[in-house]
Amino acid sequence: MKTMKVVCISGSPRKRNTEKLITTAAKHLKEAGAEVIEIYLSRFSPATCDGCLECDETGKCHHDDGMNELNEHLASADALVIGTPARWALLSGSLKTFIDRTNPLAKPRRLKDKKVAIIAVGQCEGEDAQSIRKAARSVRNFCDDAGMQIVGQLIVEGALMPGDVEKKPEALRRVKQLSRKLLSAC
Repeated sequence: MKTMKVVCISGSPRKRNTEKLITTAAKHLKEAGAEVIEIYLSRFSPATCDGCLECDETGKCHHDDGMNELNEHLASADALVIGTPARWALLSGSLKTFIDRTNPLAKPRRLKDKKVAIIAVGQCEGEDAQSIRKAARSVRNFCDDAGMQIVGQLIVEGALMPGDVEKKPEALRRVKQLSRKLLSAC
């Protein structure tokens, strides 16, 4: 039986709640036997895409910052877990930069049919948490455009300060469920 390869991406520039949820997802995926590559944008800052479109011809980015290697991991993965903090009802700027740099995978569509789980985290709660759902929708838009299949998402409300998600056992339980759902979809 083939080992499933999953790339987990924390789109937060800080080591806080989004990163904790991605770390937890990675742990559960590894325990289930998946090969997991973890990408933390708090530790890796890709250069901004300059829109040269050279990658449409070469399949590689001219920036030499490690993103080409990460793109190869994305292309060879069976599934992705993408986490983002909500910023003004959008995905984080760090994650947007990362996504822009996956453009070498657009021709041919090397992300097509990958399975995806989305995690969006924010400080708002209740009615105001619509901003977190909109941030998740930003990630969904990328996934839809790339032809990936979304198998589920987790919206975590009321997480502002470091460690807030650790006080939310339901959110941590749902990360485990989402990880299992992702693997069963592959």
